[in-house]
Amino acid sequence: MFPKIREYNSRNDILENQISLSLICEIIFNDIKIEKEKLNKISAISYSHAVSLNLINDKLNNVFLRNLYEFLNEIKSEIKSIIPLKEITTTTYIKTLISFLWIVTALRAGEFISLEHVNFSSLAVLDRLNPIFEPNGKLLISEKGVSRSDECEVIEKHDNFQAFLTIDPKNGELSRAMRNRCIELALCTDNYTLDDLRSIIYINGIHDMNLIKTVLNIHNEINSLSEIQFFTISHLSKFSFLLSSYLKIGSSYLESMHYSVIEVYVNSCSVDLLGFGLKYYKNKVDEIIKINMEKQNFDKICLGKLCLTNITSLIDPVEKNRIKKEYIFEDIDILNDLHSSYKLFQTIMNFNGLGQELDQEISKQIEVLEDKKQKYDKKLAIRPKECLYGAVTEEIRYFLTSNGNPKNLLSLIDLVESKYKALHENEKCPEISDLNKRLDLWITNSQMFLHQLTTKYASYYKDLTRPVECALNTICFEFQRLKYKLEFNEPVLLVGPTGCGKTTVCQILSKIYKKNLRILNCHMHTEAADFLGSLRPYRGEKNKESSEKHRFFEWSDGPLILSMQEGNFFMADEISLSEDSVLERLNSVLEPERTLLLSEKGGFNNTEINIIKAHHDFKFLATMNPGGDFGKKELSPALRNRFTEIWCKPPENREDLINIAANALQEIVSKKKSVKYVEQVSTLLIDVICFMSEEIDTFKFSIRDILSWCNFFLVNKHLPFPIVSILGFETIFLDSLEMIELNSLKLNSIKCEENLFGIYPFYISKNESTTDNKDFLFGAPTTKQNLFRLLSAMSLKKAILLEGPPGVGKTSIVESLAKAVGFKIVRINLCEHTDLSDLFGTDLPAEDTDLDANNTGSFVWKDGPLLAALKSENTWILLDELNLAPQNVLEGLNAVLDHRREVYIPELNKTFVVGGENRIFACQNPLRQGGGRKGLPLSFLNRFTKVFLKKLSDGDLLFVLKDLYTEFFAKVKDTFSISLAEQMVKFSGLLATGISNLEFGYKGGPFEINLRDILRWCDSLTHPDTGFIFEVESNNLEKFYGVLFDRMKLIYYQRMRSAKDKEYILRSFSNVFN
Repeated sequence: MFPKIREYNSRNDILENQISLSLICEIIFNDIKIEKEKLNKISAISYSHAVSLNLINDKLNNVFLRNLYEFLNEIKSEIKSIIPLKEITTTTYIKTLISFLWIVTALRAGEFISLEHVNFSSLAVLDRLNPIFEPNGKLLISEKGVSRSDECEVIEKHDNFQAFLTIDPKNGELSRAMRNRCIELALCTDNYTLDDLRSIIYINGIHDMNLIKTVLNIHNEINSLSEIQFFTISHLSKFSFLLSSYLKIGSSYLESMHYSVIEVYVNSCSVDLLGFGLKYYKNKVDEIIKINMEKQNFDKICLGKLCLTNITSLIDPVEKNRIKKEYIFEDIDILNDLHSSYKLFQTIMNFNGLGQELDQEISKQIEVLEDKKQKYDKKLAIRPKECLYGAVTEEIRYFLTSNGNPKNLLSLIDLVESKYKALHENEKCPEISDLNKRLDLWITNSQMFLHQLTTKYASYYKDLTRPVECALNTICFEFQRLKYKLEFNEPVLLVGPTGCGKTTVCQILSKIYKKNLRILNCHMHTEAADFLGSLRPYRGEKNKESSEKHRFFEWSDGPLILSMQEGNFFMADEISLSEDSVLERLNSVLEPERTLLLSEKGGFNNTEINIIKAHHDFKFLATMNPGGDFGKKELSPALRNRFTEIWCKPPENREDLINIAANALQEIVSKKKSVKYVEQVSTLLIDVICFMSEEIDTFKFSIRDILSWCNFFLVNKHLPFPIVSILGFETIFLDSLEMIELNSLKLNSIKCEENLFGIYPFYISKNESTTDNKDFLFGAPTTKQNLFRLLSAMSLKKAILLEGPPGVGKTSIVESLAKAVGFKIVRINLCEHTDLSDLFGTDLPAEDTDLDANNTGSFVWKDGPLLAALKSENTWILLDELNLAPQNVLEGLNAVLDHRREVYIPELNKTFVVGGENRIFACQNPLRQGGGRKGLPLSFLNRFTKVFLKKLSDGDLLFVLKDLYTEFFAKVKDTFSISLAEQMVKFSGLLATGISNLEFGYKGGPFEINLRDILRWCDSLTHPDTGFIFEVESNNLEKFYGVLFDRMKLIYYQRMRSAKDKEYILRSFSNVFN
């Protein structure tokens, strides 16, 4: 049933009349077995309501089923009078279709699915389906939460499952990551022969060969009117279908032809896109119809009825068919608006040398139109084809977008404007000079304040990660200012760049005052309930009375309310990421009265009013990064005015930085290594960092980076100083800048013993449950280098971010390493619509088993995949496609990624700590590849150790092929005496080089040629159904090359969209395989 509907939905361009709507009704009501008479009556009612709802005249796209469901609900009462109530199952049926349960059903049952026009959907949403397009892919259903076995439901792909995706390039492209997982076939108009076009017309109901010829001529001549080939095969199919429908109901040839052409080629498209005025374009179309119909002698022309004009009137646009003055004026207004935006566009793009060219081109068009406007006033002829979009050259249009779509052009301008605004906002930073003046007032008292803190509160710092003296030396100003403000119970806002110690200061202060510190990580979807609390499902405690256990909901105080009542510290981390409307709810807490009316709790009466008065010892702290980075913004002036704002300047003095490093390296002090040795090492480290900062503009560092390098020394203190210093510098600094040359590293062999796995000097202890993994090869040269750098990064207890081009093996190397050392791995695919509830969990309706176990209500908490993995043991977590998720949502993970390694769940009012052996990995493609990817803020990236994976070389590809298909290549070598593996790798390398050098593949691109394509090629050659069978054609070299060529066309050739690109592939194949 459903494939039929998807098939007709893919032909949405012909579903615009009563006949097609009747067909849809017949499909939908097919399972009810309705009599034909009743079906016709339902179709008539549906058509009338569809017209009234303006559904028939709209373009029917992917939301067609939803629209159909809505207006069928409108006519439900009328349908009930025709069909008994028990027969109506349409609502349930359509709801099932809209819920997309058919994807999971097809995965389990091994069915074929067709996803039509997938590029209409968001690229980030489509990347959610990436796992099912991989060879051994699985679909993680995180939306259902974690089951009672503490695992998310995973749908394994059936062996017979097959997915077919269709896209229309003019509506946008797919991401490289998704395209690279599919075999791509480009169906271009150039591929259709004359017989194919005739067959398309024939199957749509036109069987007269003369009429078929006329339809083809009209379609081609209308296409030739514009420089842009706007009308496609779908328009020809729709034209034929409508013409056949009009002829069947008794209309004349001429009337049918006229109405069909107007409906398809005039009403269904924007004439402005073709570069014409509306009246001029209609006259040209009418003339084309007239000439072709006269050639075939179908009907006599009736000028009065069809309002057709003669040829002479078309030649003289001054007298009868002049464009209205408003069209020229509108074009000039639009062009002037575009020109003002292009000045901004020129500023951004000038370094490419193209901004000035675009600006000159648009300026030229403005002058042309203004000149034509003056000539129009003098009653001179105006040629509409010289309007804006028809006059811009093909080269300029290709630069703007891949197809010259003005809508995409305007979107591009909006994007540039938004980036400009972000750059402009970045300039609105606090005045450093004013802050320095205020700091000078405290310098005289800082040493005394430091001495008091050191002597009085030193015993409270033992459990902190940073040493006491170092922390106090570098942040004593922050301590002093906070101390003065908190003595008067003022709410304090700490503003500063990432890694300057804002959170650490708050933690130390809470230890000093012996108070509990509750931290709430704010993000885009933070609600007032996360601060204050809300009515939440009753959790059900065992010691409660039976009458209380049957309650469905109970009020649960939030962390802010608990801190106000207990007199503890509360900190809102990254407070600027929350919406201002949410934060305004806290205004009364920030006032001197420090009260809060808890209206959300309800149920109060005259004797009990829910007004919360803050305890005297309650302190409100908040932190934020300044605006200007990706996803960052400033607080509203009304909210900032209620805080005492403190600018936290990171330590920049060389002596302070040396003290930080020296205190972090105190553990290596021994009899052999004195304090002086530690000071020398610290000085060397800081001098290297300062030198890099001065010489490289893009080199940015924070205190976190210095401490990470020191920690690298402590973890690998058994290694000689030169080795550990260079490896640590490469891992923490150079790798993030993509400055490591792989060829400079000479590695030992991979060590895989009973208890250890790794490459000298970095090893990982194996878990007890270790499984052999033969699907991934660590021995390839580049893969071995990537593994070494990954193992080096894993020596630090930080999250690891792997970045590299598609197909390099980012996800595979982590999954294979987890299998090699016996750890479970949970892979979570992120997308544009990812929310923290998808990662940590939420309250969901209870299943029957949960109700029997708890007997407490209709809702239970379901852990998300990330929270479940954090709570389990010996588990690695892989966040795939990291930069597809919104930045301000990802920053809700800050506490998990930094030194705290914990997460607070407001719904449960609990804090969960990451297990000691659990690790967090993340993968992403470079931002410059586009595809919906977003730039991540430095405050988020700074919490990762970044590892950049290089693209696989030809030697790596050859190593993998010979290892996976050893028997096949050996048989080819023995039979035909050719080195097939080397030739296939060489051919793939030629195509990859050609794409990177823009020699071909720029139409419909960007394309990616990598290991996945060669493996598909080898699979098709070795598969018994599609490959070459040596037993049957053992010595037939011509037959072998024929099979090799056919499989190459399927993998590489068919994805190209122009004859020039296909010719390049054929020429490359001929050069490599002689």
